[in-house]
Amino acid sequence: MNEHKRQQKIQQTFNIVAEGYDNPGLRFFVTSAQQIAHCLNLHGAEHLLDVATGTGNNALVLAQHLPQGYVTGVDFSEGMLAQARKKAQQMNIANAEFIEIMEWTPTS
Repeated sequence: MNEHKRQQKIQQTFNIVAEGYDNPGLRFFVTSAQQIAHCLNLHGAEHLLDVATGTGNNALVLAQHLPQGYVTGVDFSEGMLAQARKKAQQMNIANAEFIEIMEWTPTS
């Protein structure tokens, strides 16, 4: 399988599981996001990039700590990003955006 096909398979897998990705059995994602926010020593006006944001757990928690800041979450799965956008709307978070990256280049 060539690299492009492999990436498409991975992307398809994440798109399929996106709706159930935030189920309570995976609660460590939310817990770890809260820990990251505390470890970063944020001042409130930073602009952050969350790479491989998935359903936006880290980005959304961080956005809540940035009253004058902004978080951009990027991911290659539109399904995951749709969940992140939905959660941002439900949480009334306006200082986060989620952008799809179409392809990536492996580093190794």
